[in-house]
Formats: sequence, structure tokens, C-alpha cells
Amino acid sequence: MKKREDESIDIKALLSKAYQYWPLFALSLFLSMGYAYLYIRYYTVPHYNVVSTILIKPNEKISGFQEIDLFRQDKKKANEIAILKSYEMAYKTLQQLEFNVSYFHKGQVRDVELYQSVPFKVILDTSFKKQAYNIPISINIISSNDYKLTFGKSAELKQTFSFGEPVTLDNLSITVVKTDENLQVADHYYFKLHDLTYLAIRYRNKLQVSNSGGKESSILELSTNGNNIQRECDYLNKLTEVYIQRGLDEKNQIASNTINFIDTQLLSIASSLNNAETELESFRRNNKVMDISSAATSVFSKMDELEAQKAELLVKDRYYHYVLDYLNSNKDLSAVVAPSTMGIDDPLLNNLTLNLVDLNREKSSLGRNTTGNNPFLNSLEIKIKNSKETLLENVKNIINSSRISLDDIEKRIVKLEKEVSNLPKNERELVDIQRRFKLNDHLYNYLLEKKAESGIAKASNIPDNKIVEQARSFNAFQVGPKTNMIYSNALLVGLTVPLAFLFLRSYFNNKIQSKKSIEERTDIPVIGMVGHNDNLSNLAVLRNPKSGIAESFRSIRINLQYLAPDKEKKIICITSSISGEGKTFTSINLASIIALSGKKTILIGADLRKPKIFEDFGLDNSSGLSTYLAGKHKSEQIIFKTQIEDLNIISAGPVPPNPGELILSNRLNILMEELKKQYDYIIIDTPPIGLVSDCFILMKYSDINLYIVRHKYTEIKLLDKVNNLVSEGKISNMNIIVNDLYNNDSQYGYGYGYGYGYGYGEDDQVMSDSLLKKIGEKFKLHF
Repeated sequence: MKKREDESIDIKALLSKAYQYWPLFALSLFLSMGYAYLYIRYYTVPHYNVVSTILIKPNEKISGFQEIDLFRQDKKKANEIAILKSYEMAYKTLQQLEFNVSYFHKGQVRDVELYQSVPFKVILDTSFKKQAYNIPISINIISSNDYKLTFGKSAELKQTFSFGEPVTLDNLSITVVKTDENLQVADHYYFKLHDLTYLAIRYRNKLQVSNSGGKESSILELSTNGNNIQRECDYLNKLTEVYIQRGLDEKNQIASNTINFIDTQLLSIASSLNNAETELESFRRNNKVMDISSAATSVFSKMDELEAQKAELLVKDRYYHYVLDYLNSNKDLSAVVAPSTMGIDDPLLNNLTLNLVDLNREKSSLGRNTTGNNPFLNSLEIKIKNSKETLLENVKNIINSSRISLDDIEKRIVKLEKEVSNLPKNERELVDIQRRFKLNDHLYNYLLEKKAESGIAKASNIPDNKIVEQARSFNAFQVGPKTNMIYSNALLVGLTVPLAFLFLRSYFNNKIQSKKSIEERTDIPVIGMVGHNDNLSNLAVLRNPKSGIAESFRSIRINLQYLAPDKEKKIICITSSISGEGKTFTSINLASIIALSGKKTILIGADLRKPKIFEDFGLDNSSGLSTYLAGKHKSEQIIFKTQIEDLNIISAGPVPPNPGELILSNRLNILMEELKKQYDYIIIDTPPIGLVSDCFILMKYSDINLYIVRHKYTEIKLLDKVNNLVSEGKISNMNIIVNDLYNNDSQYGYGYGYGYGYGYGEDDQVMSDSLLKKIGEKFKLHF
């Protein structure tokens, strides 16, 4: 006998039969797609993407304005992106917007966030450090002037507040101002306060900056998204304004630093110039000397020229020492005074200074969005260190060269001073005073000239970058919720759930599913399959002899002719493993179909514990097999006729207290001998083989044994017990009939619709009144 140890699932067969459950799939799809629609319609908030673009201008040289060129720093797009996405930029932008308070209107399904069109305004006390951030604060309107507050899900505060008056609590300091006089008492609003620090982080993180038009393009595209189009547009537009102004302020700051440096030098020189001028006037007045001789004039002219050169060298020398101090103090060189603004045209110094300024700004930009140990930042710091050392060495060399030039001029001035010493005393003193005056005057005028140049440069500054297109609401497009994806997922779930149900049901189902599953489990032949009985009566053949069920029993009748062929008169025992498998249904209809063929047939109800046959034929069960075996009646008294001429019945009779002992009675032998003489076929409806042993006693009289299994009801493992009984020789000539077979390809409907049970400690109910059953009955599904 075959015994299959592993139960596997035929996935291909499962899928091929899935169409049979189309109502289940339809219901699942309806529910999943309906849920998706309701979720999108009522429980999601649309998110929109808004875009603006800015132009990053390349450096341009303006003829004749070398100093202005220094203000036009080389801005790499990567650095500009880092600046735009920096926390500082987001924070400065939010400071100029009123995003620190969010307003909401309470709805029946979901709350709606309001922007601009708010009937009241909350003004925060920025000096208060313990604000209740991110907590819903409901404002309950009491009258046109008064309101109450509720924090989150807490109880409403007892205090009553008035519009326009400050509210100061332990965790709140605000003023609520009414902006709409039509604010109704029935309106329900609440608001949330936001910490600008965390709000800036959120806006920074959701900002996207990318190249527009490819790598060669100088246009950057800024985009962000949110549930309110206008608010996101306002943020992007304000961000670009702050960014453009930052660039202009940066350029102006360099010019301002230059002017401040010159002003500092002018202060010290102005004092010396005033002293020299006062001394010159005093000398001329006291000595009544207004001019000098021609000889003195010649010497003074040469000395004046040298003093002018010395003045220019002294200004440059002071700048060199200024840069040297800047480098030694490890200050950020991003705001250092440019060399060319001081009239220094040394190409190497200019390039080294500008390179170090660029590196410092690149580090500052990168540092805004970098945390932890960043390899690129470390590399940048190494470059800054090397550039600083190179610049420091260059400045020291220039200072040495400048000192040599100054010493040379000093030597030439000393020679001229010797010539001056030959002049008369008054002229000598006048030349000395005039020399000091001219030196300071040259210094002062030189610095004033550079200051004027820096002022012109500052006044002529324009932003390097400009806004190409502002963010506008009509250009916004929806990015969420992704309805196509939601509906696709809903469709997938709608198909997957019933498939998963069918798969799991098949995986965990240990019931007989097909004739193939029987043949894989046992060698006992299957001689017939019976379909579903739609009627409540077991008399399917008698009620509708042309039905599909009648045809299936005719097929079984033909197959029976090939069993026990040596027997002219045959005794057939019909049994099953447990109650509810349809053995009585099979016994009645098999006996009926044989009798309709003209064979004299008697049906014996041998199930003494659960008599049923008398009910189907409407007989009196006061006498039957049990009373005969007990000696109360004779055989002719327990045989009843039926609507079919050749079919008689012996019902089980009243339930005896000892059915097992009665079956062992010798009177049963006598009865069987009598009946074999009178009938061609004796059909015995025995008790279930898996519950009691009565059937084994009855089977010793039988020529053919029929074992009934019910499709999707009988557990496949029960066949193992029958296999063992056959292999042990306890049962012979065993054959299987499959009852209640589900097969929608057949000409008749299937499923054992008659609620049939036996009461041997089993549940009489064939299927539980579960929700699944109700759905199945509604849509004619067979679970």
C-alpha cells in the first residue's frame, strides 16, 4: 500500500483553479481598492514640489579696475550648493519669515493646516526660553474678545485670555491677535510653536539643489516640497534673496575691511600731519621766512621726491606687517584686505592671498554641512596650512625687500641732508620741517586716494549671482501621495491576499482534494465519484433520476458488475472513517439505482447507534434490525416496501443499549441467509469504520466493501488506517467512492450541501457558521 510521507502543494494546479474563486478575488479587490481610495481621499495630505533657479556668474575682469576684480571671487558651484544647503542660510531665511507658528483647523476626518488665511495670529515672546514647542495648543473661542487654551490632550485651562493681551504661563509666552472680526465661537482651531533651530534643520534637509542644463551650465535649480504651495514658494524666494544679499554683503565686507584699515592708518598719520603743519606755520611766522633760496629749493625738491617714495613704501610696509600679524594670529583670511587695494601689484602675493581666501571660504562653506571626520575637509585644512606657510614666507621676503628699499632711500635722504647742512640755519630748519610735512602729506594723500578707490569699488559692487526665476505657485506640481503607487499596491494586495489564502488553505489542508491525492496515498481502487446534492433530501436518485448524481451512481452500478463476478447475488457493505462523509447518502442512492435496473434489492440500516434511513423514506422506526436481533420481531415484520418496486428496506430500529452485542447475535446469520434467497443485492449501511467495530462483523457477510471518502472533508491520513486493515487481511475486496467532489468542469454542481452528521462524539455540523462560510454561501464559493 502507498503511503505518502510529504504533502506538497501543486502550485500550478492551484493557480489554474484560482479562477473558480473569482468572487473572492473580486471582493478582495473591491476592499483593497476602496481602502486605497478612502486613504487617498481622506487620510493623506497632498505634497507639492516648487522650483526656483539662480545664475552663478563666472568671474569677469573689468578693464581698469583691478581692485574690483579682487572682490569677484571664484565661486565654484559645489561651494555655492553647500552654502545654499547650509544651516545658517536656512536659519537666516526663517528669521525673516513667520514660520515659527503653524495653524490648523480641526476637521471631522483630518485636520487642515492653514497658511496666511488665518483668523488670528500668534506672536511669540522671543526672549522667553521655555516655550511649549511642537505641542498642539487648542484655542477655544468663548466670545468675540475672549478665548481659552488647551495643551494637547490635557484639560482646558481655567484661565480666560483676551485677544491682544500677553499670555504668560510656565511654558508659554505669547500674544494672540485677532485678524478676522468674523471669527466664530463654533470654529475649532489649534496651533503649534516651532523652535527655529529644528525648523531650520528640517528645511535644510528637504532642500534640493542641482545643476540645471548639465555640468557646463552655471544655473542651479532649487526645489523643496511641502503640503502648502504658497508657503514653500515663500521659503524658496526668501532663501534666494538671502543668498544673493549674502554674496553682496561678502563683497562689501572686503571693501569695508580695506576702508577700515586705511582709516586706522589715516588716524595716526593725520596727527603727525597736523603737528608738522602747525610747526611749519609757527616757524614761518616767528622767523618771518616765507620761502627758501633756489639752492635750498633744489635740495628740497629732490628730498620731496624721495619722501614721496618713502611714504608709499611705508604704507606698503605697514600692510605687509598687517598681513604678517593676520597670519601669525591664525585668523580667518576670508576677510583680509586685498593687496592691490594698497597699490601692491606683486602677482605672487596677490595670487597667494586670493588662493588662501578662496580656501578659507571653501572650508567655511563645507563646514556648514559637514559633521565628524571628513576626509575632504581634512585635505582642505592641509592645503590651507601649506598655503599659509607659503604666504608667510613670501610676506617675510617682501618685508626684507621693502626694508632694503627703505634703507636705500634713507641713505639718499641722508646725503641730501648733508647738502642741507650747508644752508643757513633758518633755511636748514625750514627744509627739515617742510620735509616732515611733505612726508606725512604724501602718506595722507596716498591713503585718501586708496580709500576713494575702495569706496568706488564698494559703491559699484553688484551681486555676482542673480535670480533667474522665482518660485511660483502655478509651476508647482504634486509629488505626493503617489496615487499610482498606492493603487498599484492596493491591486497587488487585492490579488495577493486571496492567493495567499488559497495557498495557505491548500498548504495546511489535510483533506482529500482530488482523485489523484487518493491514488497517491493508497492502492485501493476508486470505482466512482459522486457530486453535490442540491436538495435537502438524501433521495437524490428517486427525486431526479436524470440528474448528474443519478448518472454517477449508474456509473458505479456498472463498475460493481466487475467486482465479485463469480457471485450471482451480491452483498455490499458501505462504510466510512467518520461521520459526515455520506455513507448513508451513498447507500440509499446506490440501492435505488440498482433497484431501478430491475434487480431485487434490499437496503439494511445496520447503523444501530445513529439510525437515519427511516427518516428519508418516512418509515416507522419502532421495528427494525435491532428488534429482530433482540428476538422481538420476525424478519417479515421488519421488511418495508418503498416507492421503487424492487427496493425494500430494513431500518435500524430503536437504538438498543447494547448494539455491539446484538450484531454478534446468531440471528444476523439467519437473516442474511434468508435475504440472499430473496434478493439480488443486499446493501448494508454500516457504522463508520473509524469509530466503532460493528462494521468488521458485518463485513464478514459482504462480497464487496465500499469505503466512502468525502471531498475536502475526509482527512487524507485516514486512508492509512484503511491501508493497514487491508494489508493485515481484516478487510478484503475494498473499493473507494469519492463523495461530494468539487469540479466546476462537470455538468452538474458539486458540494455536499446536505448537513449530515452522526453523533459519535463528533460535531454534527459539516461546516462552521463562520464568516468565511457565509461569504462562500453568498458567492457560491466552496471552501
